[in-house]
Amino acid sequence: MPPRGFPHSDAETRRIIEREILGGLWQPLGLYWRVAEPHDWHDLPRLVIQAPEQEASRPPSPSPPVVVLSPIWGYGELLASLVADGLGFGNVDFRYFGLPDAMADRLRITARELAEPAPRLVHSVPPFMPDLTGRLPVVVRHGPRMRARAARIYREPLLEAGCADPAEGTRAIEAAVDAVVARLPGEYFEVVLDDTDVFDGDRPDLDRLNDTVA
Repeated sequence: MPPRGFPHSDAETRRIIEREILGGLWQPLGLYWRVAEPHDWHDLPRLVIQAPEQEASRPPSPSPPVVVLSPIWGYGELLASLVADGLGFGNVDFRYFGLPDAMADRLRITARELAEPAPRLVHSVPPFMPDLTGRLPVVVRHGPRMRARAARIYREPLLEAGCADPAEGTRAIEAAVDAVVARLPGEYFEVVLDDTDVFDGDRPDLDRLNDTVA
């Protein structure tokens, strides 16, 4: 909690910590602002910084690269890290790259990093990259209940993207994956996380979800 009389808003505090205090430490340490609602916490803090564990980037080792395309809150990043771990490949999760806030800048930096496929490396990216030539794509999908939950958790970014309600956001998540599949240059793997393998009653069970991804 902030001290009494703290003069800055959450946005100002985030900017001060990110730009003036931490600065260049973000990228090498893999720190990442939690922009989605901390939906599984009861006592919500004002600001949350996430650090990677299983999904942490790893150095590459010399084979055809893999790219895992995950919808928002699709757990594709965890899938990518497990694929990389099982194959002995390196792993790069762009969430922990210290990317800028503006989407255009994020796309530019991600496209630059993917411009030359690196052997024996797995990249995890949102499903918007247009050119995956020379890579083996793995497309992640999940069921309607999980898509609806993702749309609720990410309601503010989806509103900014023009989705006026959660149902529209749910359709937009699946449409983004369909659009990428339509542009893929060749064969690809598709992984579907079925709702029955994820939910326990009304909520996703994180242990069950992690076991399903694995």
